[in-house]
Amino acid sequence: WFSQVQLSRAYDENVTYSRTPVGSIIRTRSSQVSWQNDFRIGPDLLQAIVERKNEHAISGTAIDESRSTDSVALAYQLQRGAHMGNASVRHDDNSAYGSKVTGSVGYGYRFSNNLRMSGSYGTSFRAPTFNELYFPGSGDPNIKPEEGRNAEMGIYYDDGNLDFSAAYYRNRLKNLIDNVNPCPTGGSSCARNVDDALLQGVTSSIGKRFGNLRVFGSLDLQNPKNLENGKLLDRRARYHGSVGMRYAVEKYTFGTDVTFSGGRYSDERDVVMMGGYALLNFQGTYNLNKDWQLFGRWNNALEKRYELAKNYQTPGSNVFVGVLYGFH
Repeated sequence: WFSQVQLSRAYDENVTYSRTPVGSIIRTRSSQVSWQNDFRIGPDLLQAIVERKNEHAISGTAIDESRSTDSVALAYQLQRGAHMGNASVRHDDNSAYGSKVTGSVGYGYRFSNNLRMSGSYGTSFRAPTFNELYFPGSGDPNIKPEEGRNAEMGIYYDDGNLDFSAAYYRNRLKNLIDNVNPCPTGGSSCARNVDDALLQGVTSSIGKRFGNLRVFGSLDLQNPKNLENGKLLDRRARYHGSVGMRYAVEKYTFGTDVTFSGGRYSDERDVVMMGGYALLNFQGTYNLNKDWQLFGRWNNALEKRYELAKNYQTPGSNVFVGVLYGFH
């Protein structure tokens, strides 16, 4: 029996600057406590979780809102020879949106130590964030919670030198929380609900070791549809992925990767296109000892200019360096 209690508090502040003398600001604060208990029953695992989360948002004198969520969840994982299974259920009682029950079931079969197949089906629920509800100029207090039904099936292989995976997913969403550009009530963009949306596609990955060198790549091919009008969902590409390599020798690790994405539309009519992009990144680490590590990363080394949302700037070339400490 393993028991764990977690306490957390988070603060978030968003500020919009404009040409007018008065900008806009929204501050949110959330506190959360969770108690998780894991029970080993032979080869199986039973998990029980109790959580409470309090949220509060303030925006000038117009917004002063609070809400709380009480949650209880149970999950069971079992293994019988080559067969694997799991099931979970969760109950959330949100002071703003009432009670909701979600859950999932999954099954997997291991053909060998290196190869397995698995599938799962589950339901989901997501309450809108305070930014999506109340952010000045882009929030909508009438946004509804998002609900989904997701199915997935995949195959996975890993022998220590070669690994690959391929999975098909299908996620049907009711009241998908999305953005619309331009906003019908004014402004560049705002939150809105898509009554009926479908996210389906295939995600795959492959990696191979050659001594100290590992090369890898991943690709996601998807068809994110707004079923109301048959158009693509805003800001979602039909494909995205990455390719890269890592080289490790003694205490050093060096690597580079390229992340890429196809073009995306920024409007619900599929008229305004944002171009695809590819970003070159470098990273490295040095282990000072078993507990201390130096690390660095150079993102967007070629300073590619691109947009994830129309008229919103993205970072240019940027460098991070730091020191990491962790118990061995």
